Amino acid sequence: MSQLSKIFAVFALIASVPNLATAQSVFIGPKIDYSISTGVPSEVATNGSPARFNLGISTTIPVKTQLNLRLAALYRIENGGISTTYDEQSRPQPSAGRIDVVEPGFGGPQVLSTIKTSSFEFQTALYFPLADLDTSGSKLSIGLGALVDALLSGTQVDDYSAVPEFGDSTASFTYASQIGFGALVGLGVNFPIGSNQINFDFQYVFRDPKTVEFENSNPVLKAPVGWLVGGGLRLGFSFEFGL
Repeated sequence: MSQLSKIFAVFALIASVPNLATAQSVFIGPKIDYSISTGVPSEVATNGSPARFNLGISTTIPVKTQLNLRLAALYRIENGGISTTYDEQSRPQPSAGRIDVVEPGFGGPQVLSTIKTSSFEFQTALYFPLADLDTSGSKLSIGLGALVDALLSGTQVDDYSAVPEFGDSTASFTYASQIGFGALVGLGVNFPIGSNQINFDFQYVFRDPKTVEFENSNPVLKAPVGWLVGGGLRLGFSFEFGL
């Protein structure tokens, strides 16, 4: 079974859960995530950690006994940079949409690429209780789910100011829009506060495709930003109001 088939199977499993519990409260409220990049190439580490945030709304719906369905709609902002060594054999060609303008290497002038992307993401997950943390109703749960996202915008600016023959020149590129699919697994901690609740999440997110293409470029050439978009470890917080 392909990964995409597995993702759709997760959606089907969630959609098939019957008997939504009406006796318990449905919760809804703001959510924020901070993503910790994983699989980051060494060229990125020399340029500082990327800034990756999700802002949006989550809702928790009790289903059956001790089982929660959680939905989230998020606006995702991911900014980063990568430093690569300028290769004399690979010159910038913005008009051709080339992405392999620089190649990793050792020594020589460095080209700094600044990357900015924004996406919309929808995720759904089932949370299964693992343990009660206290007598107030706080719980530790494991979450399994799936996501779909849309890359709304993306730009990359390559700065050649460190290359003497180019002076202060830059080359700008635009990423093509893209639909992605993924799966998530993680732990959640829930704290009831009166009729409301606070949720903390620790998730690992898998996302495909792992490459992003430049607009109007040869589709065989892939953008080196798969480490930035969508996947990785996430720390999440939401405050949900009981309805």
